[in-house]
Amino acid sequence: MEELLANRYQVQKLIGKGSFGSVYAAIDLKTKKKLAIKVESVSVSPSPIEKEILVLKKLNGQEGFPKLYSYGTYQEHNYIVMQRLGKSLSQIFKDFSHHFTIAEVAYLGWQMVKRIENLHSMEFVHRDIKPSQFLVKGKNLYLVDFGSCKSFIYASSFHIPMTEDIGFIGTHMFASRNAHFKMQLSRRDDLESMCYSLAYLLRGDLPWMESDSSKNTEAKIGFRKINYSTLALFENFPEEFSQVLTYIKGLNFYYCPDYIFITNMFKNLLEKYNNNSIRLFKKPKTTCETCSLKTYKHTDIKKHHEKVRRNTQKAENCICLTEESSSLPEFKNRQQVSDKIEANASEILIVKTQKRISEIIKDQEEGCNIF
Repeated sequence: MEELLANRYQVQKLIGKGSFGSVYAAIDLKTKKKLAIKVESVSVSPSPIEKEILVLKKLNGQEGFPKLYSYGTYQEHNYIVMQRLGKSLSQIFKDFSHHFTIAEVAYLGWQMVKRIENLHSMEFVHRDIKPSQFLVKGKNLYLVDFGSCKSFIYASSFHIPMTEDIGFIGTHMFASRNAHFKMQLSRRDDLESMCYSLAYLLRGDLPWMESDSSKNTEAKIGFRKINYSTLALFENFPEEFSQVLTYIKGLNFYYCPDYIFITNMFKNLLEKYNNNSIRLFKKPKTTCETCSLKTYKHTDIKKHHEKVRRNTQKAENCICLTEESSSLPEFKNRQQVSDKIEANASEILIVKTQKRISEIIKDQEEGCNIF
C-alpha cells in the first residue's frame, strides 16, 4: 500500500523484512531519486536504526556502503532514508540456481574483505556478516544492515576486553564459533563469518545445517560447526579458501587481521580461474539447473589432501600473518590489557567446548536427538 512518509517520501512496496523492522522502496518527491526506507517501531529498544545512523554517518558514503539521506521519527516509527541498491547475494545466488564459479566466489571474497576492512577502519565490527547483507549495484558489492554493529575501541585508545556470556549475536548458519560460545566478538569473527558465507556460495549449503529445521537449534549448529574441520568444509575446492579460514581461526581476539594477505589469496584465485567469466552483474539467461557450472575437482584426491595439509600447516605456523601493528589505537595502552585473558583464551575455548558437549549429552539422555 502506497503511503507518504514525512510529506516527502512516496513509499511504494516492501522489499525486505527483518526481526526488528522493514525496508521499503520509495521515491523522493522532491529530488525524484529512488530510495530505500528502513522503518522500526519506536518501542524497539535498543534501537538498531540509531546504531545504523551512527555507523553510516561515520562511513560518510564511502565506496561499498549505502549513502545516508535522512532519518527521523514519524507516527510512532523511527525511519532512515538511504540509497536504494540492487539484489542481495542470496537473491542472485538463487537466480543462478545456487551455482557460482570459483572465479565468481573469489571475486566476491575480494570485495567482501575490502568492505569489512573499511568498516573495521572506522572501529566497528559488523557481527552479522552473511550473503544477504551484501547488495549489488553496478559492478560493486555493498555491505548493509549495521544494527548489530559494535565499536571495538572505547575511550579513543582501548580495545574492548574479551568477555564471556554476552549472549548469541548473529545468524546461526554463518556465525563464528565464538558467537556460539557467547563470547565478545571482534574483527576476526566478521572474517570467519565471511568464510562461511563463501563456503555456502561454493557448496550451495553448509554441512552443519539439517534439512529438518527442528534439528537446527543454536546449540546443535554450534556443536556441529565446532567439530567440522576446515579442510572438510572446502574439500574439492582450491586450498586458498581453507588457508584463509585457517589463518582467521588462528587470530588472537585483539589482533588486527592481515587484510592484504587475505585479498592477495583471492586475487591469486582470480588469476587462476579466468576473472573475465564473472556473470554476477548480468541477468541470468535462465534459472534452470542446466545453467550450473562444474565444480572444481581434483584428479588425484590423495595428492590434493597432502598438498592442502602442507599449505594449511604453513598458514597456521606463519607468525608474520598475525603480527600486531603498534600504530593501531587499541595497542597504545596494550600493557593495560589483561595478559591473563590472552594466556587463557584457548583454555576458555576448551572448557566451553566440554561444557557444550556435556549439555548435548544430557539432552540425548533426556530423549533429545542431536542428528
